[in-house]
Amino acid sequence: MNTQSKIFLARCAYQAVHLARSFLGLSDTAIATRMGIKWELDLREGIDFSIFLLGGFELRTLRLYRKVLHGGQTIIDVGANIGAHTLPFAKIVGKSGKVIAVEPTQFGIRKLRRNIELNSDLASTISVKQLFLSQSEDAAVPAMTFSGWPLTEREDTHLVHGGRPEKTDGAIVTTLDELVKVSCLKQVDFLKIDVDGCEAEVLFGGLESLSAYRPTILMEWSPYIVESKKEKFSEIVRYLKDLKYEMTFANSGQPACFREDVVLSNVPHRGSANILLRAPDKFIRR
Repeated sequence: MNTQSKIFLARCAYQAVHLARSFLGLSDTAIATRMGIKWELDLREGIDFSIFLLGGFELRTLRLYRKVLHGGQTIIDVGANIGAHTLPFAKIVGKSGKVIAVEPTQFGIRKLRRNIELNSDLASTISVKQLFLSQSEDAAVPAMTFSGWPLTEREDTHLVHGGRPEKTDGAIVTTLDELVKVSCLKQVDFLKIDVDGCEAEVLFGGLESLSAYRPTILMEWSPYIVESKKEKFSEIVRYLKDLKYEMTFANSGQPACFREDVVLSNVPHRGSANILLRAPDKFIRR
């Protein structure tokens, strides 16, 4: 299903829930516990609404985490947003593990911190960083980047994926390698990248860390977002092949073979797919 179809269905479901809650005198803001995690949710937002209605955001991916991750691991969540994956990560790795949550927008950071605050048992595991990861520390932080996915009609949303740009005031640009050094990480076991077209910059800024720690990587790939820079996919493929990573589709387990035509044929038109990248020299539980 492509992104526009998902948004349409989510908006229809939101309208039904909104009307029901209005009838009961309830607002679009809810404090809810889902899968053992407490959330403050704005039901007008796509990620929040998914957590409220379904129990989590990207349920198949959350199930995958429970297969490939375990206690004591170190995870870097690039594009943490409201913490939809950050908090489940922290629940899996436990107090002996560590989760570095990276988010550049004020909107995401505020909601992320609030959701961590509601889960005091997970707070010590999570470190929040308002950063914009790029290939170089000399890069500029964009004034705004997509962070919200509203389910109400707005004029400032992306025509295809429905995202709303949010301010990045306060964010600092750095690289993945520098983040690992400054955080004094002794290991990096898993790297989640959901950055809406900036995947190459994040990966290219992490050569030392990827080479040294060989983390498993989950990366969202949305070809339509990078239509103006299609060469980026080929650059990413060459980069990861040189690092001897293996690529599969996260939800199906089907090999992606590092071929652009294979990857594109498995991504819905104007949609996205999560790609799992694994270093064959590291044992991954299935």
